[in-house]
Amino acid sequence: MAGSLADDARRLQALTIEALDAQITAGVATPMTESIKGYALVRAVLVVWHQSDIMEQLKLEPPVVKRQFLDLVSALLPEDVEANSPHFAKAMLGLLPTRPVARTTGALRPGSTHTYKRFWVACFIERPSWAQL
Repeated sequence: MAGSLADDARRLQALTIEALDAQITAGVATPMTESIKGYALVRAVLVVWHQSDIMEQLKLEPPVVKRQFLDLVSALLPEDVEANSPHFAKAMLGLLPTRPVARTTGALRPGSTHTYKRFWVACFIERPSWAQL
């Protein structure tokens, strides 16, 4: 991360297929060697968080990013669990069961190290609301 999800998303908005094709033509886009014209470009920010660091980082993010994250976390909770801050925290700390999340806004998955330290991997896929960042 370069300081925030919003900063990374802003930088990604400058990435275009034309820019990638220009890099390929110039020979600086290895290992890509052929034009990619005609394909859609999907922009996404991939983030790995360790336990409670998630909420600390989100306090610094703009509302657009917070809403996108809350959409992912709401889908993470079991169907019979109310979507609220205490339940989000319990789920993120492994105290509540969770469901795998894959949505048009992104994905969210838990993991743990060999020493059982929990972490979360989130993928924030570009949304029209990123234009407000």
